[in-house]
Formats: sequence, structure tokens, C-alpha cells
Amino acid sequence: GLIVDGASSLYTKSAAAELTLAANLAGCAFLGRSLVEGTGELLNLRIQAKNLGCGLEEAYRAAAAELCARLEEEQFPRRERPNLLVLHASSHHTSNTMALWSRVREKLGEEAFSYTEIGLRNGTLSDCSGCPYTMCLHFGERGGCFYGGVMQEAVYPAVRRADALILMCPNYNDALSANLSAFINRLTALFRQTRFYEKAVFALVVSGYSGSDTVARQLISALNMNKSFYLPPRFALMETANAPGEALASPGIELRLARFVQGMEETFAV
Repeated sequence: GLIVDGASSLYTKSAAAELTLAANLAGCAFLGRSLVEGTGELLNLRIQAKNLGCGLEEAYRAAAAELCARLEEEQFPRRERPNLLVLHASSHHTSNTMALWSRVREKLGEEAFSYTEIGLRNGTLSDCSGCPYTMCLHFGERGGCFYGGVMQEAVYPAVRRADALILMCPNYNDALSANLSAFINRLTALFRQTRFYEKAVFALVVSGYSGSDTVARQLISALNMNKSFYLPPRFALMETANAPGEALASPGIELRLARFVQGMEETFAV
């Protein structure tokens, strides 16, 4: 976990994401909601202070104490035949990320893991429109979202069943694709109802030129620090490839795939 203080409201989260990715690549795991921030005048803690009925500094200390307590007490649960929810918005015929996933699934096998794959292609998923908190809470408590669609009908039930997410993340202009960003935004309604501490997140990230770390940090900030997913050691396989088929032709790719698969197996002790 991390406690990051800053002199202003800027850079605490970006610095934390940088530190987390570096430590994660070195083999560190992070529990869900792994960050406590102390920004400037502690104004980021106004809601927590209001909920606790205390001052800002007391809320800061309470958040740090809660993080430390979870670090001492929590253990990520091991499971038999864990279910992976695979989310993508890619073409199977040309996508390097999907080609990598095919090899990962082949190496994982069909006996040790079960799989649910959902494609979030254009036209199937509306982004979050920022409903008022009470409206979002109302629909989230009923297991849905005001905007319904594939998120309510397929994705929410799959997330509830899943032991881990694995996201196919091509680098679009040094950012997650629009549909995967919409998926994360729409998770808020479900997050109002439940936390995801016992669900892991993995990613396959492919950049045409560079910047896979930029996408990985976005996933860390959004899914680990915000939405509370567990971050296993070396959670992301990051590759550089442009033309179809380049990722699987990259020198040393089989060894990197084997290490990534081994990490997934060790996360669940399968």
C-alpha cells in the first residue's frame, strides 16, 4: 500500500501510479484501494471527514490506519478453477492483443481456469453520463444502471461471478480504448453495491510504438486505487507491435508469455 502526501492537490495520484507500476513490475502485489492521499490542505478527504463526523486531519489518520489494518489482515483468497472475465473491443482477425490472449489461454488450459469472454464493440456500450449520486446508488443497489444495455445484462453479472478480470488493452493515443474506459466508468453503479477486494485484475497491453506503461498506470489508478481490485505481481504483459502478427513474432515472446501465465497461476495457487 501507499501513503502519498503533496504540497498541493496535484501529482499525488500520478506519483502513486508511477511507484505502484515500478514496484509491481519488481514483484510487489497491492491490495485493493491501495492508496491514501494527503493533498495540500487535505481537501480530498472532505467526504470521508463528513461521513466520520471529524476533521480533515482525523479523517486522514483514520484512512491511513484502515489501510495499515487491511495490509496486516487481508489475504487474497485462493480458488479452485477460478473464473476469468475477458473483456476486449478488438477484432479477432487483426488484433495483436487478442493473439496474445489466445496464447495465454492455450497455456493456462481449460482444466485449471474457466472463462467468460465479452466483446465491447462499438455501438454496444454507452459511457457513463454522470447520474446524481443518489440515482446511481438506487440502481446499483438493485444490481443495475439507469442506462441498462450490455453492462446491466451481461457485464455486471459476469463481474460478480469473476475471480479476475483480464483486459485486452491496445494503446490508443496513449490511453485506454473508449469502450474499455466506458466499462470502467460504468462499473461505478456496481461499485456502489459491492467492493472488489477479492477480485484480481490482469492486462495484456500492446502499443504500436511506445507508451504501454501509460496504459498500465491508467488501469492501476482506475481499477486498483479507485475500484478496489487486487493487483497481483506483474499484472500486465506489455508488448510493442504494430502490424498484425507482430506481437507473437517478437523475440523472447514465448518466455514472457510463460512468465505471465505462471504469475496468473501463482495468484490463485492452481
